[in-house]
Amino acid sequence: MLECTIVLMLQAAQTGKSVYVQAIVVFVFRLSSIKTVFPPPRTIPENQRSIRYRGVKKSAGSDLHYSAFSAIGWEWLQTPGASNALRSLAYNVGAGMLNVTRHNPSATDASVMGKNERAQQTPDTNPSNSEFECSPPESTSTGENTSPAAAASNYVENSSNWQLAQPGSMAFMVSEDRLLELFFDNFWPAFPCILPYVFLQARRVEYDHGMHALLPVLQWIGSIYAPSTPSEPYFEAAVAAVCISNLPSTPFNVQALMFYALALYHSDVKPGARQKMDTAVDMALELCMNERWFASAYGESNPVLEESWRRTFYLLKISNQHFSIINNMPMYSLLTVPSDVDLPCDDEYYVSGQIPPALSWAEFENREFADVEVVYSSIVYLYDIAMVVAYKIGRFTEEIIEGADAKLAIWKALLPAWKKDPLRSDGSIDEVMFMAHVIFAITTSTVHRPCSSLSYSPAEMLTESFLSPSPFIISTKAGRATHTARALKATEILTKLLAIPCAVEKHNIFAASIIAQLTAVQISACNNLLEDYAQSIARDRIRLSIACLTNLGNLWPLVKRMAKEIRMVARADLASIQHMVTTDSNTAATRTTDFPRQELIGTIDPVIGVDIYSGIILPQDWSVKDPSQHSSPSSNSM
Repeated sequence: MLECTIVLMLQAAQTGKSVYVQAIVVFVFRLSSIKTVFPPPRTIPENQRSIRYRGVKKSAGSDLHYSAFSAIGWEWLQTPGASNALRSLAYNVGAGMLNVTRHNPSATDASVMGKNERAQQTPDTNPSNSEFECSPPESTSTGENTSPAAAASNYVENSSNWQLAQPGSMAFMVSEDRLLELFFDNFWPAFPCILPYVFLQARRVEYDHGMHALLPVLQWIGSIYAPSTPSEPYFEAAVAAVCISNLPSTPFNVQALMFYALALYHSDVKPGARQKMDTAVDMALELCMNERWFASAYGESNPVLEESWRRTFYLLKISNQHFSIINNMPMYSLLTVPSDVDLPCDDEYYVSGQIPPALSWAEFENREFADVEVVYSSIVYLYDIAMVVAYKIGRFTEEIIEGADAKLAIWKALLPAWKKDPLRSDGSIDEVMFMAHVIFAITTSTVHRPCSSLSYSPAEMLTESFLSPSPFIISTKAGRATHTARALKATEILTKLLAIPCAVEKHNIFAASIIAQLTAVQISACNNLLEDYAQSIARDRIRLSIACLTNLGNLWPLVKRMAKEIRMVARADLASIQHMVTTDSNTAATRTTDFPRQELIGTIDPVIGVDIYSGIILPQDWSVKDPSQHSSPSSNSM
């Protein structure tokens, strides 16, 4: 039998606080069968060695011959403040080596998560009875307090139910630095409160950096964006880091809990995510993060760290509000909490470490009176538009609609020129401003749709992954036509944002629920108002939104469910609609031949102010159309 052995040896060294990595991966291929080989580890002094072999279950009737093979590599890591340790990395490769699958935390049933959360809160509960444990197992050592880092390490080391990949798949482990890079490339731009990458790496080499719970959470989120990399080991490490009963109250742990809750919620584990978000809020209030003095008191005389604490509070309050809104809850913990935290600076200063003097919220509130326009941070504009939703709580009346319209118009009018478009001059996307404009769109739609002709369908009210605002009707002076036009304008704003050429995966994950809600508005417009060519343009917008949700759903299980349910709504509401453009082939051919869309757009003078993005011909009668009438809106256009 032909047998081929490939031995790959990797060595890496990093200066400063050195990290030595040595790995040996042995692959043995046989023509008749594939068997597992365990290469011996290097000879290392006993006080530096800690090896745990992970065996592979044998299949029935076989000795060392399996349908899949595993190769065990050893890493020798020297970390600051801890003894050298050896970790085992497992690679489980299926015989086909074709399809790549990755375990997701959503595979853990939400009820099981809730059961273990209750087990954590009930001292008499036996953790061994839970399929999933939030707290790490007890350490075998006695007489010493286990640090969060050691607790996470013990949890990972003693975990015996890792499933790194499904049979018939190929999985790889990546370095911790690479996972952090993936986090900063994909997730950080929308939530830029963690220390910038350079400063975070510099802090890691300190003896007591205080990020023992934060780093596993960031690595877990980074693993979600890593292709062919299982997320489960990193998820379990993150759980072991944050789900401990004696988690210290520190600003870094507030960040850890917040980011853990964000990722867990969109992994479709909602109850546990809301509980961790509440814990993050409680810890922040316990530390007085809402006070101005907090940043300097906990900033260690480091301007970048002080800026991080200011950003953390503002993004925590916004995230706390989002958790409330997407669950149709009018109140949230930080709604009535007073705050005088200074405003954060823009990202370019934060990343470079050149932090300018902090400005106050009072200065921002009086910005219209300043002789010289001051450009504030994107986080400030995001916070300002988010607070429009919460500025007044009470019965939904015409006064609230008028007040919200005024605040939305003020926000839009006072935006600096380079904040009106999230697309920067260098082609990059300001993800924070992108989310701010998305919130502007959904707020406009939420305020005006109940008074418009865009009715709620039964299919829309049955969705579970996202919740449309509760339907109600009030009489207003403006009439349905005005409210319908503004609600449709919100869908147009969303289309412009989604049409920006960029990586959709980098958008704020809260944008997914907003995209789903505004897509439902567009479906209602197709079903109740639009006809002919206007309807075909609107359906293109629906396709664009569904495509964005599908791309985000490849990473986040909850968004995947949103895409599935919005497709269900579209099928239920639009299945019976016939395209009038396609029924008249001569008219369609004439339009295609005589007025190609690109040529038409190219000939429009921008001075005229025609909205070239809309393409929708609005009907003269804004009431819900009668299906028995088939008047074409093309006769009323132009």
